[in-house]
Parts: sequence; C-alpha cells; structure tokens
Amino acid sequence: MLAELVGTGVRLTLATKTVPQEMLRKVADRYPDRCFGENRQQELASKWFAPSGRWRFIGRLQRNKVKFLVGQVGMIESVDSLELAREIDRQAAKHDLIMPILVEVNLGEEQKGGVPYEEAQSLVDSVSSLPNVRLEGLMVVLPQEGAEQAAAKTKRIYDELKAKYPLHVLSMGMSGDYEIALRYGSTELRLGSKIFGQRS
Repeated sequence: MLAELVGTGVRLTLATKTVPQEMLRKVADRYPDRCFGENRQQELASKWFAPSGRWRFIGRLQRNKVKFLVGQVGMIESVDSLELAREIDRQAAKHDLIMPILVEVNLGEEQKGGVPYEEAQSLVDSVSSLPNVRLEGLMVVLPQEGAEQAAAKTKRIYDELKAKYPLHVLSMGMSGDYEIALRYGSTELRLGSKIFGQRS
C-alpha cells in the first residue's frame, strides 16, 4: 500500500492508535519521510520518540491537554474552536515557536469533532490572526454514507478558503475512503488499518 502511493505527492500520515512503539520505530527506520498521527494525548506520550516533526495529533483535543502537545508534535490537525486555537497560540508563545494547525470541519453526519461547515469560514478568519499558530489547511473525516458528496463539499470550501489564505493541506481520507479523497484533491491521507491491519 505504501509503495502504491509513494511519488504521488500525497503525504501519508500513519494513524497509530493501539500500534506499539516497537512497530512504529521499525516503520520509521524503513520510511523516514512518514508521519505518525495519534488520536489520544496520553497514548502519544507513551510511544513518542524524536523528532517532534514526525508526529501529528489527529484526535479530539481538550484545551487542558494542549500544553502536553505543543513542542511534541509537528502539527495539530483537529482544531475545532477559537478557544482551542487561542490555547494553542498561548502555549506556543511559551515555547517561542509557531504551531502549524489545521481546522477540522464537521460535515454534519454524526461526526463528533470539527467546526460546523457553516462556521468554518468564520473560524479560519479568526485563527489566521493568531501570532503563534500557522493555519495550513483543513482536516475532515468523511462519513460512511455519502462520502463522495462530502468530499466534493469539502473540496469546494477548501478552494474558497485557499483563494483567500495561503492554505496547502487538505487532510481528507482514511483507510476506507482514501480513493474517494484522492479524487477530490486530498493532499494528506490518514491511514491506519490499511497499513497496520484491523485493530480492536
């Protein structure tokens, strides 16, 4: 699977939920350009190894966990509120760094995280003014039903925002829908079971 996508210009972020550190180190040695995406802060802390730029946080994030991630991950992909973005900005300022982020968009199909589609423009406007975060794009979880329509909808809002802001990341597509995501211009895939097999 990795071999199929090497050279396409699409970044592969390997979703590491429940995957032991020993296996990740082997992957890191074999594929030095791959990123790891973790859903939970505590699990990330238990398996983290340098460099920080190799890791991305891709799960729902509580504000009280931000202080444990800034400086430990190269990007936070799941920013879904201005309050969360402001906390990331505050913690990044403490470390004297600029934290790359993505705004997660909720398409309304019973997805737990993400800013509602209708509010994405407003959040992007607000986040873009924060001095210690750098907005690089959007992240979305496609629904199981209607993934094609959701991908098209996401691409439309991404293109609209890209015309106004210097966005270059569209993180869309997981193991079950990555082919659809690629058809609609995804620049990053978050693959777990397709790489590591089914997990409990």
